Amino acid sequence: MISKDFLEKFTTTIDNNGQELIFEFIVTFSRLECALKETIVFAYEDGGIYADWRSFIGSIRTDFDKNRTAELRNASDYLLNNPPKVQSLNRYAIVWEDNIMPNDADDLVKLSLHIKTIRNNLFHGGKFNGIYEPDVSRNYILINSALIILNELIILNEDVRENFISNFT
Repeated sequence: MISKDFLEKFTTTIDNNGQELIFEFIVTFSRLECALKETIVFAYEDGGIYADWRSFIGSIRTDFDKNRTAELRNASDYLLNNPPKVQSLNRYAIVWEDNIMPNDADDLVKLSLHIKTIRNNLFHGGKFNGIYEPDVSRNYILINSALIILNELIILNEDVRENFISNFT
């Protein structure tokens, strides 16, 4: 089966710590989006139901303090100063480019957009193209920083936090 062939290469290229980090990030991100939808006020409908990150971020803006802990400050500063890149086409070749942020985006909006870019890069396979070595430590730092911030975002809204940990069967 081709997926097993790929997973064999994946597990021999990315060490156990990296695999666990990727797994934790994908599950945490996915569960947060589920919790946002289950909270209803952080969901919208457009031919399906989607997590409303904009409303969620707006609701916790005054509670988010990137300086609450040194770990959170370091994670936030890392993502703000070393944001994930996005894939684009350059003369029929896929390249990594800077992700342009909206001019009016505050740090919390930028952090949420960076976290979604990290998710997209992982989930849509851009980080699994067989070229790992030059960016391995940066990828791990990006994912770990995103996880630290995601966990902070989850605890800032009681309903989201409750939906994140409950209703799991």
